[in-house]
Amino acid sequence: MEVKTREFETAGVRLRVDIISRTQEDLIGDLSFIQYRLGGLKEVQDIKEGRPDIIWYADVEKIDISYNPDGKVLMLYGQLPPGDIQKLMLAMIVRKLQENGIYNFHSTAVNYKGKNILFMAGEENHGKTMSLIEAVRRGGAIIGTESVLVNEDLKVVEGSKDVFITKRVKGTERSDLPPATAGVWKFFDKLPEWRWVEEFRKLDLIIIPDIDGNFDTFVKKLDTYEKMYQTFICLTETYFMAHYMLSSKRPFPLIDYQELRERRLRFVKKVADELDVYLIRAKNPQIIMDEIEKII
Repeated sequence: MEVKTREFETAGVRLRVDIISRTQEDLIGDLSFIQYRLGGLKEVQDIKEGRPDIIWYADVEKIDISYNPDGKVLMLYGQLPPGDIQKLMLAMIVRKLQENGIYNFHSTAVNYKGKNILFMAGEENHGKTMSLIEAVRRGGAIIGTESVLVNEDLKVVEGSKDVFITKRVKGTERSDLPPATAGVWKFFDKLPEWRWVEEFRKLDLIIIPDIDGNFDTFVKKLDTYEKMYQTFICLTETYFMAHYMLSSKRPFPLIDYQELRERRLRFVKKVADELDVYLIRAKNPQIIMDEIEKII
C-alpha cells in the first residue's frame, strides 16, 4: 500500500498526517471547514515533521479510532468521512499549538477605536459574529472571524479570514444550526465592506456577547473565577470534545492530558489577571456595541 504524507501548518506549528491507502482520492476533502475553525491553517509541501501525528489506515473495513498518549499518535482505521478527519486534525493541532504556548480562541476579534476586542464564545455561543459585523459597520477592522490565535504574552499571532463558513464537508452537517448567514438579515440590511488589521497586537478587552431578541440589556464585569471559567471552556470544549460523538458513530478520543490542562490553566489565570472580561446580554448587536462604547 502507498503511504501518502500530508502536512499542515499554522503559527509555525505543524501537523503530519500519514495516510495508508490504495486510493488516489483526496480523503481529507475540502479544507474550508478546518480553515474556518483554525486561523492561518494551510497545507505545506515540504515535509518537516520527523514522525506522524496521525496514522490513518483508510482501506480497513471496520472504522476504529485509538490514541496512544505516550507517543501522542492518533491511529485511525477505515473510511472515516472528511468531517470526522478534520475535527480530529483540529484537536491534534490545537493540542500541539498549546504545547507551544499558542491558544486558539473560539472567537471573533476586531480592532475598534484603537482597542483589540475579542468576542469570545464561552459556555454559550450567541453573538460573536453579529457583534463583529456591527463593529465593522462602525469603523472597526477585523482581526479574526472564528478563530484567533494568541500567544502567552496575549499577543494575537493569527486569525481566520472567513466571516461565514462556506462549506460543510460530510461529517460536519448540523441540522440544529441555522445557515451561516441566517442571523445577518435579522439585524442588518446589508453587510459592511470588510476591513482587516494591518498587523497583530496584544488583546485589550474580552467581551462575551449573548444576543437574543427577547433579552433585556445586562452588563456584568466578570470576577476572576468567572473569567477563568469561561476562558478555559473556550480553549477546551470545542476542540478536545470529551462529550462528543463523531458522525462515524465513534466517541471522540481523549487526547487532552493533565499536564497540558495545568499549562492551559496558568494561561487562563494570566488572561484573568491582565484583561477585563465582560458579559453583555442584549436584544441585538447594536446594543452590544453601544455598551462597549461605554466601557472603552
